Amino acid sequence: MYGSGFDVGQIIICKFGLEDDSESIARLASSTSLQCFSRAGEAGNVTIGIGNSDVGFTYSKTPFELVEVTRIIRVYPTQVPVNTDTQITIEGFGLSRSSHFICWIDSEHYFQAIPVSLSELVCTVFLKMSMEYSLYIIDKTGVKVFASTLCSLIVPEVLHVRKVYRNESRMIVFAVAGPFDIKHVCCCHKNTAVYTWSPVATSGLNIHCQLPKECQRAGLILEGSKRCEDKYLFEPSAIVKMIDIFPSTILSGTWNTIRIFGSFSSSNAYQCVIADQSISATKISDREILCKISPLCEGKHELNVFSDTIEVLTAHVICLCLKFKVQPSLGPMLGGTLVTLTSTSGLNMSEFKIRVGETPVSFWTGPSSEFYFQVPPTTPGWNLIAVQWKFEAPSLLKFFTTGIPKVTAVHPPLGEVSEISPVKVLGEGFISASTKLKFGLYLAHEISVVSSSFLLCKCPRANIEGTVPISITTNEVDYFSYDVSFTFMQMPRIFAVFPTSVPLSGGVGISIFGTNLHSDRVEINVLVGRKKAITTLLTSTVLMSLCPELDEVANLSVALSVGNTLIEGDRIPLHVSQEVSLLRVVPTLSYDGSQVTLTLHGAGFHERMIASIGNKRLSCLVNDVQSAVCESEALSLGNSWLHILGSGIEPVLLQVLERPKVYSVQPTEMSKAESGTITLFGQ
Repeated sequence: MYGSGFDVGQIIICKFGLEDDSESIARLASSTSLQCFSRAGEAGNVTIGIGNSDVGFTYSKTPFELVEVTRIIRVYPTQVPVNTDTQITIEGFGLSRSSHFICWIDSEHYFQAIPVSLSELVCTVFLKMSMEYSLYIIDKTGVKVFASTLCSLIVPEVLHVRKVYRNESRMIVFAVAGPFDIKHVCCCHKNTAVYTWSPVATSGLNIHCQLPKECQRAGLILEGSKRCEDKYLFEPSAIVKMIDIFPSTILSGTWNTIRIFGSFSSSNAYQCVIADQSISATKISDREILCKISPLCEGKHELNVFSDTIEVLTAHVICLCLKFKVQPSLGPMLGGTLVTLTSTSGLNMSEFKIRVGETPVSFWTGPSSEFYFQVPPTTPGWNLIAVQWKFEAPSLLKFFTTGIPKVTAVHPPLGEVSEISPVKVLGEGFISASTKLKFGLYLAHEISVVSSSFLLCKCPRANIEGTVPISITTNEVDYFSYDVSFTFMQMPRIFAVFPTSVPLSGGVGISIFGTNLHSDRVEINVLVGRKKAITTLLTSTVLMSLCPELDEVANLSVALSVGNTLIEGDRIPLHVSQEVSLLRVVPTLSYDGSQVTLTLHGAGFHERMIASIGNKRLSCLVNDVQSAVCESEALSLGNSWLHILGSGIEPVLLQVLERPKVYSVQPTEMSKAESGTITLFGQ
């Protein structure tokens, strides 16, 4: 306090107001100034008096104002963009409207703060550098109070704004560039009010904000701020709505046209995007557009419709799941084939319609996604099976129908009456899995269709011998018979052949041993190699055949044929050798009861050559093709014949004589140098 007449020896008391409890002792600074501390009291203007109890109090004419101490509670926002006028709000106590406040930032920046209430100040700051600052509040008394830390950051640049409409919901997408470490909020203007909320999603440099229905203007601001930057504001165009699409289920692998219903009055240019396809849509009216989609793979796909740069809708999902498999894929022209259709759709099968060609057919459903139907009579060739679900485009499947089945030949045309035997069948119109054969009344087993003209099967057993017709069907209903038959019989078998070697020129007899070698129904023949032999039946187990002339030296076989059908399996090896000739046999004379060693000279000898005297087989050792040595058993008195079996050589006569006996000799003596005649007497 400033005045005059202050005495150092006096005790001066300062009194704030008229109350005694507001007194405080003053300290004399000079004869013209005093210092004292004010007592706590209510804020407002008071009168200051000085003096003491002795001299009384003198009051100043100038009022003194007691103000409330400034305390800061909250500052927002605490993040502000650089080089931008940003309004911040300071909340606390002692912020009187009549007070004068200064925002002091790091001794460099001073901004005037304007009280808006007893507890709130507003201050517009402008910071040039991106850094962290300390904010202080200075009142008119000069008291500096720390308020908060203030961050100045670079605001990312908004490149463009995309508006998304999904039926009644709206979304705004801000594409930004620059640092992305700032927490943003979206703001919505409705008339003069501003509403803020946090983004619902961020992806890359995009900020997605869901807009409330009442929002007509939107923007992007920093978190904590209450002001939308004007350059981010926009007016959304008229809302385009989609109500429905048809069809919602389409066929995979085919072109499809989708009709989209809704409100399309805002633009004449629309794009449909599905499975990375971007297709220009055709606007039919303000309520309908058309979109032609190229073939898609099976699965679920999302459809997006755009009007210029505005996404209209992604609400419907198209399920591409109609894919069928037909089994079997061929049948007879007479119809009756039971067909199974398998689908991966998982839809209600009763909502389907099926046509074979132009003929509708009825069907019944099975487990899972299967249904069955019978193919009606059709023309031979490829036919189309159309499977249609509701009003969708039909799925077309190929089905091949053959003509009337026909059998032209069976090999072999005969078989064992008591056994199952394999046969080959030739013809036309054979169909896998539906072709059946009958041998008389007996159904064939294990039918395997190799092609439409060739199949394999096993002939069944029969009760009796005989010839039966062969009938065929491809629908298990209509059987067709042709001039082709099959004979059941007891099949002839051979076990052995004698001899096992014959000359190239033939002409030798061959004995065949076996069973069932005689039949009154069919002709049984003997084949040597590929040539037919002249055969004479001895018994049902033995045949005698004359070997025909053969073509070359080789190892052949003896087999049987019934008529012109060769019986497979029963083949006996037969050796064909060079022509055997016999020039000389030594000796040709022998004695009764003696064993004889015969030496044979000739040509064409071989190891399988067999020699015999009468019915007795000789043991022969072939030295080479020109000589052989044969050992015989003791021979009997008389003439015997040597045979070379299977050679065609005439038998050789061997004379067997009685062994001679000597009873006496005359003379019985002779001199050493004498020559003469000796006479033997005997028999």
